[in-house]
Amino acid sequence: MSPEQFSGGELTPASDLYSFGIVLFEMATGRLPFDDRHIIQSAMQRVSPAGVDVSKSLRALAPDLDPKWRSTIERCLRREPERRFR
Repeated sequence: MSPEQFSGGELTPASDLYSFGIVLFEMATGRLPFDDRHIIQSAMQRVSPAGVDVSKSLRALAPDLDPKWRSTIERCLRREPERRFR
């Protein structure tokens, strides 16, 4: 779920882009971008400004990932819907 979905915000195509970013992250790294062991912890990581640093995680887990892919995934996973692709 996207951060706006967790917080009761409006669902838009940007919400789908967030979900797509999660899939891309998992395809590139073999892991989810957040701790999925506990649903509350996972939700908090998605909505909290101090949540997961996607850029740092991508660099650590997939150091050979093309910078264009890294940038695309990072943009899809931005917390603010208006900062994702249109």
